[in-house]
Amino acid sequence: MAESARHLVEEVFGPRPVRQWVLSFPYPLRFLFASKPEAIGPVLGIVQRVIAGWLADQAGIDRASAQCGAVTLIQRFGSALNLNIHFHMLWGSRDFPSKNDKVLWRPRRPRPPEGYYFFGASHSQSQ
Repeated sequence: MAESARHLVEEVFGPRPVRQWVLSFPYPLRFLFASKPEAIGPVLGIVQRVIAGWLADQAGIDRASAQCGAVTLIQRFGSALNLNIHFHMLWGSRDFPSKNDKVLWRPRRPRPPEGYYFFGASHSQSQ
């Protein structure tokens, strides 16, 4: 585990700022994910598209040209070993626009998320 952490810190993210997002689910979805783990992947894809789109919007760039990176750990248990499937996601805290297949680093920080705005974005994405 220490080797994985070192790899993330030194090789993947480097000196860039990183923002952690934690997404928990209501009990019915937790039970669904526990009984049908194949359902987790599509949900994770939706969550990542919503967050990447939000980051692009906050940075003022076109969603189609933005390239965001994330590392996600799917945690299955809470601190009391209770069933609590949730995502811990590490996102670069800056945006990665693409220009002629060259990734550029933009020194712009997105604003912190606002609960109601993010809920509205995720709700609209799920419909």
